[in-house]
Amino acid sequence: MNNDPHQTSEPSVPFVYPDDEGEQPPAESSVPPGAETVLRELIDWLFPPKAKPSAVLLRAYALAWYIQPESIKQHTSRSQRALADYLNVSKASLSWHITALRKRFGFAASGARSEATRAKYAEAARQNAPKLTAARRKSAKARATGAAPQSGGAPGKKSLETGGGV
Repeated sequence: MNNDPHQTSEPSVPFVYPDDEGEQPPAESSVPPGAETVLRELIDWLFPPKAKPSAVLLRAYALAWYIQPESIKQHTSRSQRALADYLNVSKASLSWHITALRKRFGFAASGARSEATRAKYAEAARQNAPKLTAARRKSAKARATGAAPQSGGAPGKKSLETGGGV
């Protein structure tokens, strides 16, 4: 008997050659078809070439944000701001990775608008930009001078205060 405490013996298991009678057929895969492709795509997205560890971490949290938000809720609330603060990164940086994931894989958070809806809102904002800018400037000027901003009311109608009546 060897008294050396650093030397260990491993149990031996007889090797079964492929042509032996004791060979068992490989078990059928429980992985659904196409799952390997999805996992490869996710891994490729998580670990892009020349990625820094900080980017991989942000991408992993972005993935958890969509797939299993309760897993990160233990660290922070559901807001991106709170998650960015927890990770000690800017909200813009975290948001960029979340948007990249959404665009690449088509994820949508509950309550999020579809691409078509966001496009419609963006177009409406572009069309109304001059009016909104003028209204903001007028309101800022009124606050600076101490005057109360006037409500616009419906166009073409006189105010009851001026005696015009409707």
